Amino acid sequence: LLAVVTVSVLSIVAARGLAARESARGRLDRLQNRIARSEQELNVIVRSVQEFLFRLDADGVITFINAHWLAASGESESSIVGTRFEDLVSPAERAQVRAMLAPSDSSSVRTATVTLWAARGKTHRVDVALVPLRDGACASGFAGSAVDITEREEAQAQLADQLAFVALLQDMSPLPASMRDMDGYYVDVNRAWQEFTGLSRDEVIGLHPERYLDEHEARTHEAKDNELKATGGRLEYETSYAHPDGSLRDLLITKVLVPGRDGRPQGILSTFMDVTALRNASRATQEAREAAEEASRAKSEFIANISHE
Repeated sequence: LLAVVTVSVLSIVAARGLAARESARGRLDRLQNRIARSEQELNVIVRSVQEFLFRLDADGVITFINAHWLAASGESESSIVGTRFEDLVSPAERAQVRAMLAPSDSSSVRTATVTLWAARGKTHRVDVALVPLRDGACASGFAGSAVDITEREEAQAQLADQLAFVALLQDMSPLPASMRDMDGYYVDVNRAWQEFTGLSRDEVIGLHPERYLDEHEARTHEAKDNELKATGGRLEYETSYAHPDGSLRDLLITKVLVPGRDGRPQGILSTFMDVTALRNASRATQEAREAAEEASRAKSEFIANISHE
């Protein structure tokens, strides 16, 4: 009986152990399958990502590159893997790469902007980021990525050229022009504006018109600004301006709202023309016409009186 009980107990223990082993094997198989699927998905992601992905060893030698790198360089994987990363950048920028690989650098992410393949005629400007892969306290290698910013830098250069041209064109304009933000503070003025008002650009940037205009003129311009904000489009009006030389000038002012990137107005562009001479001539002509008409009436009355007498 004791032997039967012992054999039964051992059988139960063995069955439980076998079941536990089979369960552990099943969990291990499922875990391995999950790891394999994750690795496969990661490989697909790495192949499809539109950035340069690579890995370097501790000496900066390339040990892995992704498909996008191969497509951009037009070279085979064997010709790139095993090459030092700094040999692929512009000679003037290799010191930046060596600084990024320095073991004394304790930063978690190291960044730089360099030129790839400059010596091979396939220049690409890229933002590079390196993350150390540590084995204990030492870096065993680096995981890197690079974003191609060639088109962005070219677009920025073209935009800078266009802005410089527009600024030069505005500065050469004979019409005084100014740009103010939506709160009325000056953002920029051209040379003709400075020459007319006698104020320099440094004096007026960030200044509100009421700081140098009299109260009546400031209220007039503020009312017209509010009208332009409410109606949009283009606004023209005439007003008087007390010039620093003591004269009173007649100005024909044109204002438009300048839209921002979101479509909402970001400022008010104003230009004006000094029409004082034109208005003085018009007034003189009107006064001469009135004087002639008055003389004609007096003459007619005189002749009528003489005829009556």
